[in-house]
Amino acid sequence: MLLVVRPLPFEQQTTKNQQLMQEIKFKNNRWINVVQPTEDDLVALKKKYKFHELDLEDVLQESPRPKIDEYEKYLFIVLQFPTYNARHKRFDTEQLSIFIGQNYIITLHDGNLTEINKIFEKCMHSLRAKRTYFGESTGYLLYEIISALFDSTFPITDRIQISLKRIEEEIFESRHPKDQLFNIMLIKKNIITLRKIMLPQRSVIAALEHKQKRFLTENLIIYFDDIVDQIEKLWNILEAQKEIIESLEDTNE
Repeated sequence: MLLVVRPLPFEQQTTKNQQLMQEIKFKNNRWINVVQPTEDDLVALKKKYKFHELDLEDVLQESPRPKIDEYEKYLFIVLQFPTYNARHKRFDTEQLSIFIGQNYIITLHDGNLTEINKIFEKCMHSLRAKRTYFGESTGYLLYEIISALFDSTFPITDRIQISLKRIEEEIFESRHPKDQLFNIMLIKKNIITLRKIMLPQRSVIAALEHKQKRFLTENLIIYFDDIVDQIEKLWNILEAQKEIIESLEDTNE
């Protein structure tokens, strides 16, 4: 069993971004992770894998919505995840673009999705981690990546819940309550942002369950069904938080 970590053969064409495009090989499969992809990176990938030009445009320009496109030799998947902007106290949206074929998976993102970076680092330095995350196919690695990213959203909703509790205590229990309108509007905006991110993802993952068996084998359906359950739980939490913040807004007024 061989673990290889090395620069891509065609990476030499993109010297400015060499350290941001890396490849791990395990058995007959490979994972190429591209951070802050450039046009040169995409030209190299297109030359090697014959990806459709419109897919490559979506990587650089960012697709307006999550989606999954199916081709004869690969799937192109776009997902979106929240990242926290501490400076503005808000959630921004970061896109994860994925190409998955018979024996490869390529992930492209801006570098702010810490969970995917952690998984790649683990696989880079540990054969045990590689066995765990790759399983027997790139389809299983895809599941591990997506599942970890959705799992990382639960702590975000936990922080929102703590903020809601503080506002509630200020309104109902403080001897000298202060107007909470600014804090309410900030949390309300963040809940709206998270709901907008989560809503379209459900249909994409549900479709992924039943996509090309060449890339996602039959035994993986139950795993992707688990991700659908994760999204449903997140959606239900956000629905409850939406109702709470609206009630607190009315009470504050």
